Amino acid sequence: MSDDLQPLTFASGPLVWIDCEMTGLNPQKHKILEIAVLITNGNLDLVDQGIEFVVHTEKAVLDGMDEWCTKQHGMSGLTRACLESPHTTEEVEQKVLAYIKKWIPQTRTGILAGNSVHADRSFLVQEMPQITNHLHYRIVDVSSIKELCRRWYPTLQVPKDLYESENSAHRALSDIRGSIRELKWYRDNIFPPKRVRKQLVEMDDSLTAEFVREHKDGFDSIIASVYEEVSAAQANDSKGKRRSRDDEEEEGYANGDGDGGDEGDEGDEGEEEVEVKPKKAKRAKKGSLTDEEMARQLDSEINGRQRSSRASSTSTRGRGRGGKRGGKRGAKSSATVNSDGETVDDAGEVVKKKRGGGGFKKEYVLSEPLVAVAEVDKLSRPQTVKKLWEYIRRNNLQNPENKREIICDDKFRALFNVEKIDMFTMNKQLGRHLREPDVDPEA
Repeated sequence: MSDDLQPLTFASGPLVWIDCEMTGLNPQKHKILEIAVLITNGNLDLVDQGIEFVVHTEKAVLDGMDEWCTKQHGMSGLTRACLESPHTTEEVEQKVLAYIKKWIPQTRTGILAGNSVHADRSFLVQEMPQITNHLHYRIVDVSSIKELCRRWYPTLQVPKDLYESENSAHRALSDIRGSIRELKWYRDNIFPPKRVRKQLVEMDDSLTAEFVREHKDGFDSIIASVYEEVSAAQANDSKGKRRSRDDEEEEGYANGDGDGGDEGDEGDEGEEEVEVKPKKAKRAKKGSLTDEEMARQLDSEINGRQRSSRASSTSTRGRGRGGKRGGKRGAKSSATVNSDGETVDDAGEVVKKKRGGGGFKKEYVLSEPLVAVAEVDKLSRPQTVKKLWEYIRRNNLQNPENKREIICDDKFRALFNVEKIDMFTMNKQLGRHLREPDVDPEA
């Protein structure tokens, strides 16, 4: 990634990928031999190429390793490297901590990530506690996702060559890279973006499956931004106590207050017993949306007009059940449909339909630098991304050594004010060149 990246904040969703090679699996008895660290943002983009250190270890300690460790670390060259290394455990702890703080200066913001990373954490707590003290108490363990997918999606198994070491040497840095590739595979094949990308192709005739697949990272960035918009809209609609509880939960997460978070959960349960039960159901849905529910919200945002007839049918059935839900829906159903298929209100006037086009189809006004690239002044965000990539391909702006990096020509420099830019940053900065169309006061 670019050298001009800024330190990551809570909003970036930083992940601190750590893998250790040890003399065994008992943190009370065995020692860390090697540690490697890679840092990514929440989109799994690397901030740089990471660091790795081999810890100086006495021969007597190495001679006490079990048969597997003796054979594996001997074959990989780690045993010899430990004997020759000048780095002490204390020195490595300070260097790793400084590296993490360079990219994530705020404490309890970066989340420890890796495969079976709970084991690495137990060794870090024992030998390098300052590292774990700087990180958040939560972890992202890729092996948990692996095991759940094996049970829930047995037909969708990650290819082993994605997460196994590049050279089968079982060294720390190559193991981390494999873990990141594995998590990307789960994101792309198990979680919602894949379904949303497929739906975009079905909705928009100008998008092809090949184009979307080639620019998957860009589309996933847009999908994430729509998720944020939908979530923000929900947050604005929430009221009073429920909103304040959500804010407290997020603040507890940012500050790493584990005990506070647990107490907050217990408090919610106690209050829910007093409140009306339907509120509890809504609370659970808002706080822990499943993949299916989130995809359904995006689908509604993207294609709401196409589902209007189905929604009407559902509304009718809902009134038939009577009771509490019928009140609100009744207030919305004063309009009727005339013989021409037009909606009319109680006074017999034809009701103008609301204009669609929210979500992915919503058109924006492009800035002058963006117009120079796209050659049109209005586009939806997916179409804007498509135009950018058509321009990139046409002018051979991709770095041949790193396809994620775009080498800026004059027009791109006017857009992004840099000499080169990675795909994720490009999509993030694109929003600065899109604005809402002016509203016609007489409309």
